[in-house]
Amino acid sequence: MSSKIDWNEVIKKEARGLKDEDLGEVREVSNGFIVVQRGIINKEKFFIPQDKADSFDGKILRFNISKEEISNNYHRDTYPEPTFQDKSDKTSNIMKPEKITIEVIEEKLDISKRAEGSHVSHVKESVKEIRTVQVPMVYEEISK
Repeated sequence: MSSKIDWNEVIKKEARGLKDEDLGEVREVSNGFIVVQRGIINKEKFFIPQDKADSFDGKILRFNISKEEISNNYHRDTYPEPTFQDKSDKTSNIMKPEKITIEVIEEKLDISKRAEGSHVSHVKESVKEIRTVQVPMVYEEISK
C-alpha cells in the first residue's frame, strides 16, 4: 500500500482492480476499510482493507488484488466486526482498531470585561440632498 495516498481525496473516485477491472466508486474510508460501491439498482458493497490499495493518481484508486478476489472475500452489506478474519484468505491481516487515549485538559477562562478610556458619544443626523439628473429617453412619435 502506498503511504502517500490522501484518503480524503479518494472519496467519490473510481476504484480499479489488479487488471484495471472496474470495481465501482469509493464511498468512504473508515476503520481501516475502503467502502466501494458498484451498481445503480442492484448495489454491491465491498469493504476492502486499506492495505490492499496500491496507488491513487487523483482520479482512480487502484488495488493490488483482482476483482474476483474482492468479490469473494470483501463483499458485505455492513462493516466487518473488528475481529473479523476471512478464512478463505490466509494472507489477510485485518487488524483490530487501535485504542487511543486522549488526555482531557481543563482550561479555565477569565470571562470578565474591562473598559478603560474616555466616554465617547455619537450623534446621527439625517442629511437631505436634492440632485437633478438628465436621463436620455427614446420614444416614438406618430405624425400625420
